[in-house]
Amino acid sequence: RDALEFGVKVTGCTVHLATVEVDDGRTLRARAAIVSTPSHVTAEIVEGIPSETDAALRAITYGPMISAAFLTDEEGPQRWDGIYAIATPGRTSSMLFNMGNVLMPQRARGSSFMTYATASLARRIAGDADEAILDRFQRDLEETLPELRGHVVERLLHRVDPGIPYPFVGRGR
Repeated sequence: RDALEFGVKVTGCTVHLATVEVDDGRTLRARAAIVSTPSHVTAEIVEGIPSETDAALRAITYGPMISAAFLTDEEGPQRWDGIYAIATPGRTSSMLFNMGNVLMPQRARGSSFMTYATASLARRIAGDADEAILDRFQRDLEETLPELRGHVVERLLHRVDPGIPYPFVGRGR
């Protein structure tokens, strides 16, 4: 049967003939299986991969990531409307993303921003309370784009550890 299944938890997968074990007890067979998981999870659930590939998957280093989203209510055209990303060196966050800039051919009220800290930046603030981290990220946002002071109407924090892979010295050997 030619069908895609979404939202199922895979507990195991074999390379040859793409046999997939699903947490509800079913075994699915297919010409191919798309495995979209962090490398350490892939190494755990996929059987039959070459040992060199397994070692490479397990060698990828992950670090923590703390991200925040901010919804604002400013009106009219803004200087950041055509900007997708802004580097924020020397701040709590690494980057600031204007999530709506590619979706708004005509500007609607407000903006949606996302910012994050990873690796050592995230480790430095990981022990702080969510509200304290949101306050720091919001301060970064408002220092970068001062026009947003008083216009943040919603904010959300998300913590992931292990979060994202990051490069390290010697990884290519």
